[in-house]
Amino acid sequence: MDLLQVKDRYLKKLRDNGYIGYSREGDKYWYTQDDVNKFLRKFHYEAFATNPNLPERKGGDVW
Repeated sequence: MDLLQVKDRYLKKLRDNGYIGYSREGDKYWYTQDDVNKFLRKFHYEAFATNPNLPERKGGDVW
């Protein structure tokens, strides 16, 4: 949950819909690094901007 920055309910939804692999022991669910990497690769989109320079940040704005 921390790595993907999602809540437990959303992770359950991903698991139930077959988007992310897992192992289960009792009521505990385990995700390998490979499970997470496959998920991230499957839903990765390339950046489409052609300008390599990021816009300037003003003030203390957080992206």
